[in-house]
Amino acid sequence: MQQELFKLLKSKYSEEQAIEQIASIGYLATLEKRLKINHSLDFYTREKFNEKALELSRKVESSFSEIIKDIIVSGIIDCGIEAQAVYSRLIKMSYSDLVKLITEKLFIPEEMSLRVSDSLSSYDVSKLTLSLFEDSSTKTIIDLCSGAGNFLVQAVKENSLVNVRGIELRNRSAILSKIRLSLLDANFMVSESNVLNCSMKREFDLVFSNYPWNMKLVHTPEEDQNPRMSTTDIKMKSDWAFVAKAINSFSAKGKAVVLISDGCLFNKVDEKYRKEIINKGLLEMVIALPSGTMPGTNVSYSMLVFSENNTTIKLIDASDSYRKNIRQKRLDVEAVLNIVSNKDKNYKEISTKDIIEEDYCLDVGRYFQKKIIIPNPIKLREVASVFRGYSFNTKLNEELGPGQGEYAILKLSDIEDGEINYDNLNSFNEELSKVERFLLKEGDIVLTSRGPTLKIAIIKDITDLKIVASASLMVIRPISEKMNPYYLYLFLTSDIGNVLIKRTQTGGIIMVISKSTLCDMEVPLIDCETQEVVANRYKILFQKLDEAKRQVKILQSKISDIYSDLVGE
Repeated sequence: MQQELFKLLKSKYSEEQAIEQIASIGYLATLEKRLKINHSLDFYTREKFNEKALELSRKVESSFSEIIKDIIVSGIIDCGIEAQAVYSRLIKMSYSDLVKLITEKLFIPEEMSLRVSDSLSSYDVSKLTLSLFEDSSTKTIIDLCSGAGNFLVQAVKENSLVNVRGIELRNRSAILSKIRLSLLDANFMVSESNVLNCSMKREFDLVFSNYPWNMKLVHTPEEDQNPRMSTTDIKMKSDWAFVAKAINSFSAKGKAVVLISDGCLFNKVDEKYRKEIINKGLLEMVIALPSGTMPGTNVSYSMLVFSENNTTIKLIDASDSYRKNIRQKRLDVEAVLNIVSNKDKNYKEISTKDIIEEDYCLDVGRYFQKKIIIPNPIKLREVASVFRGYSFNTKLNEELGPGQGEYAILKLSDIEDGEINYDNLNSFNEELSKVERFLLKEGDIVLTSRGPTLKIAIIKDITDLKIVASASLMVIRPISEKMNPYYLYLFLTSDIGNVLIKRTQTGGIIMVISKSTLCDMEVPLIDCETQEVVANRYKILFQKLDEAKRQVKILQSKISDIYSDLVGE
């Protein structure tokens, strides 16, 4: 039925708007069924709809009446032929089918596109949270940034006696959650507000938050009552302000569960917040979840679990616990639960001392790796100079095609699998004095300075080509007397090098490599003769690889020509 309803609306509305329309119209139709009234509503015009909807509001209980008034005031229903057609189909459904459609079917992942699910808490993550932490002792639950109510609806389905509360800024999402919870006869309250403007207190058995990641913090959050973690010193980004709100909301024996992008777990700028939660014994568990399983983003993320008086921390590496379907990766909830219950190789319990030794890093992967030991370590700044690329301004510098300008511009997108196609680099014109210090030399190493993925390449065989690295790249220029460029490149592209570079990154969604932290990164310094042997070995093997690639292209061309050569056009 829902696919038929979507077809009625798809030419005029996005899928998210269609869900809002269907859920709101369906809610009114459900209330009519409840009162055994048929076809009393009129959706052709706004005036007629408001009149009939108000009549209905006077016939139902006050809790339903308030939601009807919210629907009218919000304008969530776009009156017209389409709305009337949807209503005509919905009113033919049974009461139980309508309730199931509105509370469940419209919102489960199989029935949603990725665009729609952007504004909703992940169905699977909600299921995982409730499976792990909701039990008969749970009397009160709150969802901070509750969206359309996915988590709260699932909580009520698990335990109809639980008292649930949601706080949601977006008006229409808040209305959807009220609609769904009221049809389940839940004991609930949904507040339309900014979580950061609310003063929280320690009163809930279970707190859940899937807040909007990496938002700029535009004002100081409201201080909470008797806070475990203060929000007054949190600056720039809002991530840890949302975390603090969750921490300050659970009761003495309660728990808080927060979804967070992995950048916040290891970057330097957030270390002081991680230090606070560790030193106060507030962190109970970290579960690394598979990237790509949170609808609308491929960002790596984790689940943080908070409670009081923790002296050890449970680490769960569930980064491979997913199922793949046609549309997207789905979190495999049962696989994660098995890791937790069986305490297998992907489960580890460590002391706070272990966390402190790793500079309060909460990146789960680090604790499942072998300890990194760098022979004869030396800081990168002592064997190389490091600088960020040129800030290319498209308004001042016209970007030209390859070979058309004085200088070629190397961008992050020009690096693929560690290789650069120099013939395809776009170009531009500029005064030499402005770009001279950014010109690349043979043996320079370029790597991502800002972006979602780490790319590394070494500059070679450029002859007289004048290349300028863009600001999306960091340039490492080894001091030849101390460090062979190819030896350093091979170390940086190794598994150990990648891990060390990752530790220099800051940012939540978009990773940024800090120049100062990169300069402080330790690299292994060995004698120059051995470095030369390593570099020559690389050059020999790369030459063979390059020749193999050329042979593959020749063979591919011959294969594609077999038919025309032997049979003809």
